[in-house]
Amino acid sequence: MFAFWNKVDRRGENECWPWLAYKQADGYGTFRVPGDEKVKAHRMAWILMRGEIPEGLYVCHHCDNPSCVNPAHLFLGTHWDNVQDKVAKGRQYNAGRPPSLSDDDVRYIRSSKEPGVRLADKFGLSPASICNIRKRKMYERVA
Repeated sequence: MFAFWNKVDRRGENECWPWLAYKQADGYGTFRVPGDEKVKAHRMAWILMRGEIPEGLYVCHHCDNPSCVNPAHLFLGTHWDNVQDKVAKGRQYNAGRPPSLSDDDVRYIRSSKEPGVRLADKFGLSPASICNIRKRKMYERVA
């Protein structure tokens, strides 16, 4: 799929290959395939270079860069594998223990126009946590 690779900054073999087209708030790229189906860009990269993704498996990143589509940086794993990888790398808090943010931090995250990925780096959180804070799924009590 030539159209797919035109939207990728293909760098060195071991470097991240950033997705250049549309990215969701959490930093993951999306690609529209014929028939109007949207697929996450890193999943499409896996399919194009390595074949189908077995049912129930995720395409995970060794590099922790959600916009990266370099197949060398991707691996297959279960949901549990993905969660364990995030916890081990400090990108996700352990269940039941939300990240420790002040009320002012939460208000800043909610009002900021900065991309979720940038805020995640700034506060040491995952992009998904930033998204959940903005949607009031976390820190619901903070006005």
